[in-house]
Amino acid sequence: MSDWLMLSAGLAAFLGGMVTGFAGFGFGLVFAPVFAILSGSPRQVVFQTMVLGALVSIVVLAGARRMVPPRAAVTIGMAALIGTPAGLLLLGILEPRTIKLMIALLAISVALLRAARLPLRLPDGVLPLALAGLIGGVLNGCTGMGGPIPALTVALQRRDVHHSRTLLLTFNLASFLVAIIVAILSGLARTAWLTTTLGLAPCVGIGMVIGIKAVHYVSAEAFNGFLLTLMAASGVLGLLSVLLS
Repeated sequence: MSDWLMLSAGLAAFLGGMVTGFAGFGFGLVFAPVFAILSGSPRQVVFQTMVLGALVSIVVLAGARRMVPPRAAVTIGMAALIGTPAGLLLLGILEPRTIKLMIALLAISVALLRAARLPLRLPDGVLPLALAGLIGGVLNGCTGMGGPIPALTVALQRRDVHHSRTLLLTFNLASFLVAIIVAILSGLARTAWLTTTLGLAPCVGIGMVIGIKAVHYVSAEAFNGFLLTLMAASGVLGLLSVLLS
């Protein structure tokens, strides 16, 4: 990997860590679209998103473990464990160009949904969480960006902020860990990718610490606006890179 590419990937990893430290999800939304533009291997992008996303989820969840709602967390975690291998199967079948296009369109779609602020509400209970975990797991497996579906679900259920944050962290951790194991055992991932991934870990860690501290100083509205702009820009640039290639 060239110095310029490593620097750009480090910046994307830093921003992804900051977003996850603040909101409990979103690493893939920031890292995957940016790195997909820079990298010639979409499968490497997805794998690195999984590894780095798992690392930051472990650390942030450990600090918020007392706020985890057990029944809801088990439900969304189990659903993610079921859905993610299906997504990995798609990852092994789809063409790299298709994966890049899916990542770009997903980023744009999530940005539009967040901007719309639809006044909807989902019923309480674990069934919506199970469906969200299943669909999100499939998306995590093939794009590394499954978080928006569970995030939208907990938001529409009007759950407590701290419960929502820990549920999203639980979902991501379960999904990413099973994806990493399956990807390595099945040969979808190359062991050489781990070296590059671990080299980005300090960038993620610094961003994560800033994100956790920013919860106390930056308004959610201001940060959501920043995230919305970043997602939309990454998606548009990714879409252009696919169309022009």
